[in-house]
Amino acid sequence: ATAPDCQEKSALLSLSLVLEIVPKYFYHWSLNEIPRNSICKPSRDDWKGGLDAMSFSLDFQKSLNACILEVHRRADGNTDPHLCDFLEQNFLEDSYDTIKKLGDYNKSLTSITASDTHGSLGEYLFDKHTL
Repeated sequence: ATAPDCQEKSALLSLSLVLEIVPKYFYHWSLNEIPRNSICKPSRDDWKGGLDAMSFSLDFQKSLNACILEVHRRADGNTDPHLCDFLEQNFLEDSYDTIKKLGDYNKSLTSITASDTHGSLGEYLFDKHTL
């Protein structure tokens, strides 16, 4: 075997330095805590079941739609057709579909969970086959 030349020695030295320094770098940064935004507690955490959550979602979607309609009304009053068109195309059409779908889900869950004896099973099957 021949002795390594200067270029090979340099490459071996660089490799050994990388193998020594890189793990130390990652170890150092793994000990530091990454700054994150604080996660706020949900506005509600006392859900009684899927029907309760679905009813809350439906009410929330209706209030969101009412706010968008108010913005649309003000934009229309101030003759801003671009904002009106934007709201109609990107929010209102989808909002109506979502309210309809959530209302249908709410109605289905209400009828499925009406009997206390099999309410949880009905909710489970609704979750598996509908959502």
